[in-house]
Amino acid sequence: MQNSIQTFLVMIGSVAVASLLAMPTEAAAQGSWTNNSEASLTGVDYENHLIMALIKEPGRGPAARRLRKDRPATFQFNPDSAAGDETIVMIDGKRGELADIPENATVHIHWRPLDNNPMAYQMSTLKVVYFSEGKLAERRESAE
Repeated sequence: MQNSIQTFLVMIGSVAVASLLAMPTEAAAQGSWTNNSEASLTGVDYENHLIMALIKEPGRGPAARRLRKDRPATFQFNPDSAAGDETIVMIDGKRGELADIPENATVHIHWRPLDNNPMAYQMSTLKVVYFSEGKLAERRESAE
């Protein structure tokens, strides 16, 4: 009887530890995943390093629920950094600048939440991808 109780407790303990290890925390998920959202670029504030956009599709990712379709959103960007964490801008598959993207253009914004506070909706932009209409048509044709 004593042996079966000990075995039972060890079993319960190992199941509890395994379930705790298997549960991903939001902080861990944020560190390893980025969110990809489609938006219309409405403006860029270079002085405060902010990108303003109207969300078309919140997209995928662990924090995509922070965004709502057809609602404005603001993302912080890092124009240059010695640590290598600057925001990358891709225009037609090549490196570019935010100033080269026309206003109200459709872009894909790859972003991460800045903190673990679910009430704070601060987002950091990792990458902005834009394809001009000509390049977009070429990509669609090559995909078919």
